[in-house]
Amino acid sequence: VELQFNQSNFLISKMLPLSFERACTMGTAGIWKYIMLAFSYENGLAIPEAENAVLSIGGLSRLERTGLCTGVAKLDYNSLYPSICLSFDYKCDVDIADAMHTMLEFVLTQREHFKEEKKKYGKAADKIKTEKEEYIKSLRETDKYKNLDDKEFGKLVGKDKKVIDFNDQYNEQKKLSSKYDKLQLPYKILGNSWFGSVSSNVFFWNSAKVGGLITSTGRMMFRLLTHHFMTMSSIS
Repeated sequence: VELQFNQSNFLISKMLPLSFERACTMGTAGIWKYIMLAFSYENGLAIPEAENAVLSIGGLSRLERTGLCTGVAKLDYNSLYPSICLSFDYKCDVDIADAMHTMLEFVLTQREHFKEEKKKYGKAADKIKTEKEEYIKSLRETDKYKNLDDKEFGKLVGKDKKVIDFNDQYNEQKKLSSKYDKLQLPYKILGNSWFGSVSSNVFFWNSAKVGGLITSTGRMMFRLLTHHFMTMSSIS
């Protein structure tokens, strides 16, 4: 189930005190609500009263040109909003145990670990694929195979023991890369849903101040990113 069907919701349901069906139907703000409710219950903490949070101003979005654009580069931050919370120490006053920041740091750290594992096995698969292609190319140049047409050559190569070994190794590395890609996904959802929770009126630990600080700092970061690369572009 984890690796084939609805992996992210299934893995999230394993982290939360609720059913798989509920994990598939609830919104992202509910994820942290259930986490904090369970944490408060386990530690004998009272549930705070949610403030009437005002919707904070969103991130910067600007359309500079319409129509077909070529030579476009995509620039983005990695886990921007959760990273802002941790880097600038933006906290909700009612979280007296500092639970959300501790959990958020674990979520981001664990996700980065799985992403590195995915990248490691993906590179290993690419290396095996290249080695296989070079080996097949070397076979093609031998007297035994060079006079065969592509169809006959393909049939014989498919039975070559070394090619079979290459294929087995490649499939194993790709399988591991895919596995870790799926494992990082629920942590991505957890990290990205934190801002939605802290800005939501249904989240008891919400804070309009923290929500506003996150979006305003995010705008500042994107302006800094744009300025840096526009400056670098004009220099080059």
